[in-house]
Amino acid sequence: MNSKNPNIKIRKQELRKELLHRRRMLDQDFILIQSAKMAEHLFAWSNYQQADRVMLFLSMPDEPSMT
Repeated sequence: MNSKNPNIKIRKQELRKELLHRRRMLDQDFILIQSAKMAEHLFAWSNYQQADRVMLFLSMPDEPSMT
């Protein structure tokens, strides 16, 4: 695929917009439950446990939280 193709660029923009809309429609309880599951998997991962440094991100209200 050619990333300079305007049709691909437009389609990517449409997909991003659709996925953002879907994410914003998620129930807050669902986000909290899934966030806890993600954190559980992360904390059990041997690479995480052996890491000297861990970088995090500040999540938006409709994104998974690692807190």
